[in-house]
Amino acid sequence: MRQRKIRGNKRRQKQIEIWRQLSLTLDTENLLKHKRDHVKIWVHPWSGISIINSTYPQPNGKTKKLMVSALLDIYENWKLQLDKLGQNYYLKIWLYEPRF
Repeated sequence: MRQRKIRGNKRRQKQIEIWRQLSLTLDTENLLKHKRDHVKIWVHPWSGISIINSTYPQPNGKTKKLMVSALLDIYENWKLQLDKLGQNYYLKIWLYEPRF
């Protein structure tokens, strides 16, 4: 079975890279104030709620790999920044999407 091409795939992949760049730096001021911080994948259409009850196609192989790669880059960067603080921390990647 041939997979359908997702319209706007290159645009979404660029959005993933922009999201990755914006999320690489840990907001230590907010972390120390609230004792927690998190990052979500904010790439349309997978980050919003469908207003008209339409279904969006799942990310394809390359897009999924970019998302996971971005999450791992963010994890590694945050780990380095947290190690510099010299305090105990809990850092995990949680994925709630069963088909991911």
